[in-house]
Order: sequence, then C-alpha cells, then structure tokens
Amino acid sequence: PDDPINIQFTSGTTGSPKGATLTHYNIVNNARFVVGTLGFSEIDKLCIPVPLYHCFGMVMGTLGCVTTGAAMVFPAEAFDAVSTLKALNEERCTALYSVPTMFVAMLD
Repeated sequence: PDDPINIQFTSGTTGSPKGATLTHYNIVNNARFVVGTLGFSEIDKLCIPVPLYHCFGMVMGTLGCVTTGAAMVFPAEAFDAVSTLKALNEERCTALYSVPTMFVAMLD
C-alpha cells in the first residue's frame, strides 16, 4: 500500500510545477471516500468526460466506479459538449464529473 503508483504534476499554491508522488493507499482511499460521500452504488452510471490522465478522471472517475460497481460512461475520446449531453440522456447517467468550463460549453 505504501509503494508509489502515480506522480501527478501540480503547481499548487506556489505556481512552480512539482511532482506529487501518490501511493496505492492514497489513490484507493481517495476514490473510495469521494464516491462514498456521493453515495454511488452499482445502480449508478457516471458520465466521465474529464481526462483520464488526471486524478479527476483516473481516480475519482474510473477507480471510484470500480470500488462501488457503478457503470462508467465515456462520451468521447476527448471532451465534446454535444457528445457529453447525448451520453447523459441516452445512457441515463445518474452523475456527471465536469469542470466549470465544460459546464459552460454544455450550456452553450
């Protein structure tokens, strides 16, 4: 559990990029606690248009779904507002991970 599994690069509050080394324990618990707080279960379908190379998509998205049995819905290879809205409707997603600029694009 203490072995490194991922290095996420972040500028944090200093503005200077640095690598933050995450362990298996860090990542599994982050995923578990986020989806636990959201109340995910095997009946949920999460729409994941956020990048998988970032903790949001990789940990909170895919691994979070694995820990609860929730379905993962990937609307496109890269973010596309129309594809995301179609996936939400056609797949009857119960949740959506996104960031403000993506929400704005979907509202437009």
